[in-house]
Amino acid sequence: MLSYGDMSKHIPQIPRAEWGRYVVIPAPTPLPDTNSARVAWWNEKRAQFPTLASIAVFFIRRPRSAAHVERFFSLIGHIQTSERLHMSDDTLRHLAVRYVNKDEDLDNSD
Repeated sequence: MLSYGDMSKHIPQIPRAEWGRYVVIPAPTPLPDTNSARVAWWNEKRAQFPTLASIAVFFIRRPRSAAHVERFFSLIGHIQTSERLHMSDDTLRHLAVRYVNKDEDLDNSD
C-alpha cells in the first residue's frame, strides 16, 4: 500500500481556487451508490474540477484490498501440489473454476 509520502509524489497539489469552488457546491442527490456512478459524476465535473476529478477517479478505481488475489493464489497452491506439478494450465484452470463454484447447485432438474 502506498504511504502518504509515496502518494504525494503521484498526486498533484489541488489548486486553492479549485478546492474553493468544490467545497461550496451541494452534494449530489441521490448520492452515487456504485463506483461506476461515482466515476461518471466526477467525469461530468472534470471541466470544473480537473485536478480533483483525476484524484477522485484514481482512488475510486483502486482496489480496496488485494485479498481476492491472495485467496486465488492460496487456492492454486491447494490445487497444484508438489505431486501435481506437471498439470496443464487448462486442467488447473478447470479445477480452480470447479472449486470456486463447488457450492452452486448444478442439478437443474426441478
